[in-house]
Amino acid sequence: MAVNGPFDHVTTWPNFQRQYPALVPLDYESVPRGRVLFLKEDRKFVVYMDMALMTTTVKKAVKETFTLPAGQTSFVREAHSHYITDTAELERIFRR
Repeated sequence: MAVNGPFDHVTTWPNFQRQYPALVPLDYESVPRGRVLFLKEDRKFVVYMDMALMTTTVKKAVKETFTLPAGQTSFVREAHSHYITDTAELERIFRR
C-alpha cells in the first residue's frame, strides 16, 4: 500500500501562486507536477516525475524539501501528461 501526503494540489496551489506570481493565471492542472509516495510494505519512498527533471540538482532539492532518506528513495520516470515537463516553460515560470 502506498501512502500519499496530507496535501493535495487543489488546496496547496494557492500557496505556490503566492510564492511564484507567474503561476497566478495558471490552473494547477496545466502545470506539470510530480508525486512523492511512501510504500509501506517496502518502507521506501518513490518520487514520480518527468525525465526532464531527473537531474542531480532537482533530485537533491526534492530529497531536501521532503526530508527523504537517500538509501530509501527512488526516482521513477512517469509518462502521464501531468508529469511531462516543458523545460522552457518551467524556466519562464520560475525565473525570478
